[in-house]
Amino acid sequence: MLPAVAQAQFQFTTNTDGSLNLSQYTGSGGDVAIPAATNGLPVTGIGDYAFEYGDITSVAIPDSVTSIGNWSFYSCTSLASVTIPSSVNSIGDNAFTYCTILASITIPNSVTNIGIGAFQNCTSLNSVTIPNSVTSIGDEAFSYCPSLASVTIPNSITSIGTSLFYGSGLASVMIPSSVTNIGYYAFEQCGSLTNITIPVGVTTIQGGAFSYCYNLGGVTIPNSVTSIGGSAFYDCTSLANVTIGNGVTNIGSYAFAYCASLASVTIGTNVTSIGKYSFLSDGLTSVTIPGSVTKMGIGVFSNCVSMVNATISNGVTSIGTNAFCYCTKLVSVTIGNSVTNISTGAFLNCGSLTGVYFLGNAPTPTNDLSVFLDDFSATVYYLSGTTNWGVRFDIRPTALWNMLMPYNYTTNYATITITNKGIITTSSNAVSITITGYMGPGGVLNIPSTINGLPVTSIADYTFADDTSLTSVTVPNSIASIGIQAFAYCPNLTSVSIPNSITSFGDSAFAGSALTSFTIANGATSFGNNAFDGCENLTSVIIPNSVTNIGIGAFAVCYGLTSITIPNSVTSIGSYAFSSCIKLMSVYFKGNAPTPANDLTVFSIPTNAVIYYLPGTTGWSTTFDGRPAVLWNPQAQNLKVQSNGLGFNITGNSNMVIVVEAATDLGNPVWTPLGTNTLASGASYFSDSQWTNYPGRFYRLRSP
Repeated sequence: MLPAVAQAQFQFTTNTDGSLNLSQYTGSGGDVAIPAATNGLPVTGIGDYAFEYGDITSVAIPDSVTSIGNWSFYSCTSLASVTIPSSVNSIGDNAFTYCTILASITIPNSVTNIGIGAFQNCTSLNSVTIPNSVTSIGDEAFSYCPSLASVTIPNSITSIGTSLFYGSGLASVMIPSSVTNIGYYAFEQCGSLTNITIPVGVTTIQGGAFSYCYNLGGVTIPNSVTSIGGSAFYDCTSLANVTIGNGVTNIGSYAFAYCASLASVTIGTNVTSIGKYSFLSDGLTSVTIPGSVTKMGIGVFSNCVSMVNATISNGVTSIGTNAFCYCTKLVSVTIGNSVTNISTGAFLNCGSLTGVYFLGNAPTPTNDLSVFLDDFSATVYYLSGTTNWGVRFDIRPTALWNMLMPYNYTTNYATITITNKGIITTSSNAVSITITGYMGPGGVLNIPSTINGLPVTSIADYTFADDTSLTSVTVPNSIASIGIQAFAYCPNLTSVSIPNSITSFGDSAFAGSALTSFTIANGATSFGNNAFDGCENLTSVIIPNSVTNIGIGAFAVCYGLTSITIPNSVTSIGSYAFSSCIKLMSVYFKGNAPTPANDLTVFSIPTNAVIYYLPGTTGWSTTFDGRPAVLWNPQAQNLKVQSNGLGFNITGNSNMVIVVEAATDLGNPVWTPLGTNTLASGASYFSDSQWTNYPGRFYRLRSP
C-alpha cells in the first residue's frame, strides 16, 4: 500500500493505478465539494467510512469518482443533498444508512450495484428512481424508509432482496416482469401499501414477503409462481380477496393467517401442500380445496369464524388435525370420495355444523370421538353404495344422502274426465312439482326447473326456512309462486335471483334473511305481509310497475334502507309497511296517493322520512301517513358556459336530492350519473367539466 496523501480536510490513499481514494474527511462539516484531483492525481473512489458520522449538510461528488464505499456516509444525520455523478457505478453497503434528513436521491444511469442497506433508515427519503443500469440491489437497501411513498424498479432487476423495502411508506409498487423472486420480508411492515402487481415471471414469494401490510386490499398470484412462503401475507388485515394461480404447488405455514378481511380465496388446481395454520383466523366465508392437495397441515382453516361452507374435492386423501376447528359458523362440509383419514379435532367446536356430506366410503377414524366434538347438530350423510357406514360416525348420527336429489317434493296431479258413449272415466295425470324441503350442502344453489321430467312450479311454505348454509339462490323461470317463510331466517343468504314468472310470494317469504338487495319480478302483483321484515342488511329494492299492493309490515325493520321508489301501479300500502326503517330518508311515489292515506303506521319510527310525489298525480296533501309530502319539482335553468365547464342552476323544494345524468344519443340513450346535488335552500349549481369531450350531450334530473 502506498503512503497516504493528505490535503487539508481530506485524507487519501493511493490506488495501484495511481488514482486516489478518499479515505477520511476531517473537515468541520457543512457543504462539502470533493475535489476531482489532488496533486495532479484523480480522485476515483470514496472509501469505506470516509464521512461516517460527519456533520456535513451537502456533498458534491466529482465525475472522476466511480465508486462510493461501504458505510461512507453512515449516520450523516445533517446530510440533506447529495449529487452523484454519472461516473459512479457502485454504491456500497450501508453507504447512506441513517442519513435521516436526506429527502431525495438521483441514482445515475451508470450505477450497476446498490449495496446492502445502502439507504436503510433514511427516514425522510420520499421517492427513488432506480435506473435500468442497476442489476443488483442488496438486501435491506431501502428498509425503514417510512417516507418512501413511491419507487420505480427497472426491468434490469431479477430479484427483490430480503427486507428490501421493509417498513417503508410505499403505497403501491409495480414489480417489473424481469423479477423471478420476491425475497424474505421484502415488503414486510409496509403499512401504507394498498395494491401490488405481481407479474408473470415471478416463481417464488418467500416467507414474510408482504406480512403486516395492513392496507393491502387484494392480490393475484400468477401461474408462474410455484411457491408461497410461510407467513408471506401474515396479518394483512385489509386483504379481501386472493387468487392463487395454477402454478403454485406449495402454500407455506401461516401464509395468509390473521387476514381478518379475507372473504374469498381461489386455490389453484396444482397446489399439493397447504402448510399449518395457513388461513388461521381469516374472514373466509367459504372455501374449496382442490383435489391436487395431498397434505394439509395442522389447523389450516382453524378459527375462521365467518366460514359457512367448505368443499374438499375428490383427490384429497387426508384432513389434518384441527383443520377446521372453531369455525363456529360452519354449517356444511362436502368431503370428496378419496378421503381415507380425518385427523383429531378436524371439525372440533364447529357449533353451527348441521350437514357433513361424504362422497365416498367411511374414512378412519370411525369412532375416536374428537373429529366432531361439540358439534351437537351435525348429521353425517353418505351415498348409497359406499361402505363401512354405521348408524353413527365419530359419535354423530348418519343418514343416507341422495346427492342427485337433495329435495323433498310433492307431485301435483290434474284430474281428467273423459266421456265416451255415455261412459265417464276419470284419470289423474302428474303435471308439476312443488319443492317442500331441502337436504343439500348449501352454498350457491340453483333450483332445478324440472324434477323427474315435470316442471317445478312452486316452492312450498317453509321449504328453506332457517337454513344457515345457503348463501345464494337462483330460482328458475318455471316457478310461479313462493310460499310462506320459504326463505325466512336464512342468516347467510345474501342473494336471491327471482324470475319474471313469479306472480306472488307468501307472508314473511324472506323475513330475517341477510339479503343486501332485491329486485322483485316484473310479473309480481303483490307480495305477502312481512315479506322482507327484519332484512337488516337490505339497502336496495326495485319494485316493478306490476305490483299493486305492498303488504303489512313488508319492509319493517329494514335498517339499511335509505330510499325507495314506489311505482305508479301501487294502490295500497299495508300498515307498518316501512315501520322501524330508521335510516329511511326519501320515499319517491310515481303515481297517485295509495291507501291508507293516514293510518299513521306505514312509516312509524323513521321520523326523518320525506314523501315525494310527481306533478299531475292526485290524492296528495301536505302529509302522507304522518310524514311530510313534498312536490318533486326540480327544474334546470340558466344554462351557461363558465371556466369550470358547462353548467346550470337546479331549483326546487328545499333539501331535495337530485341526481344529474347525461346521454349522448336520445334515440338510444345510455344515461350516466354525473353528480348528486342537494337543493339547500331550494337551489344548487351543477357543472360538467367534460362536456367538450362530446359532440353533443343531453341532461336529465332524477331521484336517487
